Amino acid sequence: MVAVNNNYFSSRGRIGRRTLFWASIASTCLMFLSAIFFFVILFSTTHDPSISTKLFAFIQFLIAIPISLWIFLAALIKRLRDLQLSPWLSLTVFMPFVGNFALILFLIAPGKYGEVKMAQKIDSSPHAEQPIQPEVKSQFTASPEVYRPEQNK
Repeated sequence: MVAVNNNYFSSRGRIGRRTLFWASIASTCLMFLSAIFFFVILFSTTHDPSISTKLFAFIQFLIAIPISLWIFLAALIKRLRDLQLSPWLSLTVFMPFVGNFALILFLIAPGKYGEVKMAQKIDSSPHAEQPIQPEVKSQFTASPEVYRPEQNK
């Protein structure tokens, strides 16, 4: 069984609708605040900020945007696994118009509780449960009375 994982930086496991909602809100707020800070410093009219302040704001912006995108994509991948869909569908949220509807669909669709079908493909650890192969009985199996030359040597 795949465990629920609330680590926002990991894409392993699965999460529910509420956790995806809050992860997307947190990611959006981080991007929004980072952009506001950058543009307020860059286009400040009340005082002339130094070049080091502008550089700091730009570096902060360049660091915050990938982190917030990573948080959002990791949460979305976990949610897609909970829906038993391919994690590659997370790329649909970057399409204009289609992405908005896809995100709303991922937020409102009920998750599949219980065993996730893709769990064995996702979990590549040596301790992953391996499927049990059924025994196949053939009509040509040798009975114990059959002469076997290896046993008589």
